[in-house]
Amino acid sequence: PFSVAPSANNAVSVVLHADASLPMNITVPVSYSYGSVSGYLPVYIGQDFVETFEGGTTHLSGWVPNVQYPWAIIDSQAVEGTSCMRSAIYMGHGQTSETSLNINVSTADSVSFYYRVSSEQSYDKLHFLIDNVEKFNASGEVDWTRVAYAIGTGSHILTFRYTKDGSV
Repeated sequence: PFSVAPSANNAVSVVLHADASLPMNITVPVSYSYGSVSGYLPVYIGQDFVETFEGGTTHLSGWVPNVQYPWAIIDSQAVEGTSCMRSAIYMGHGQTSETSLNINVSTADSVSFYYRVSSEQSYDKLHFLIDNVEKFNASGEVDWTRVAYAIGTGSHILTFRYTKDGSV
């Protein structure tokens, strides 16, 4: 038991152990109660990869940077939290900035993320690929947009690529 002073904020950490007989990739309600406040929180059980870039670093192993034009973690313009990743800033025409994430998926699911683009319309583009197959590309002025793509079981390479065309 603990006490929270009026108008105070306290963080509470809870460790939950899921029974091994539960199926993967389900959401179960967990009840809570504190004084006169009670309710349910949805808890996801399964393999959940979440990358936040918070603290200026990657949290998932498997990131493969581009050496010549690396992506960078910045502490501004994020859609959630304070940090996000962006392509190389100083690139010449005809150059590519790329980063990839190698993952192993145990249960078919989806990969989702938010992206934002500010580039020369139809020429400089952001591309997203799964296993070297392009899923989308975007250019021009696009505010934060969420996308999701199905992904099967096994090893996969998620690639984020920004390309600048060969002319001004």
